[in-house]
Amino acid sequence: SLRMLSAATGGGNEVGQGLQLLSGLAGLATGGENKKVQTINELISLLQQLDYNSMTVDVNRGEDLNINLSKIALVGNQIKLDGSGAVTYVAGTPIPKQPLKAEMLLLAKGSTAEMFKEVNMLTDVQDSDGFTQAFRFPITGTLSSPNYDKLQERLGKAALDFAQSLGNGSSGDGTTATDGQQQDTKEQNAGQKAINSLFNNLLK
Repeated sequence: SLRMLSAATGGGNEVGQGLQLLSGLAGLATGGENKKVQTINELISLLQQLDYNSMTVDVNRGEDLNINLSKIALVGNQIKLDGSGAVTYVAGTPIPKQPLKAEMLLLAKGSTAEMFKEVNMLTDVQDSDGFTQAFRFPITGTLSSPNYDKLQERLGKAALDFAQSLGNGSSGDGTTATDGQQQDTKEQNAGQKAINSLFNNLLK
């Protein structure tokens, strides 16, 4: 399996900003809104530890000693990562510690694709294996320590956009944020529970 997400709840990044704002508005997240919070939570959990059935990497080294990764593919039951990249040669530096730069496309199918669709992160472009494109993200760092910050930012932006939509006041049935604060205690606790679960998953 591949671990791509780590703890990221500080206020200095989009993940932290999104989650902090979601936490502050947790009491307003009821019904369909609460379901969307749970969906973001599930996607974060899924990408924290991505299980895959096959991995393909096509590698060749140029005359400049750079390593060309012409194909990088990881395929799981419902998620696929497909992309390419390169490792830049640095004299005197072991290959695992040389700079990595790759561009990856995340695709999904089945119930996972439905979750990405629910939070507006799925396109309508499908490949021959039935996977639908979600979004692209870069990987930097090194082979021994790849950096997935941009993937975290992408999910954080989804959390931030949703939190801001709650803050703008409408629940879709004419209810304002002020009205939402008057929802019964049971509904508020359900929203808070979903937010707490989201935080706990990011901190694993």
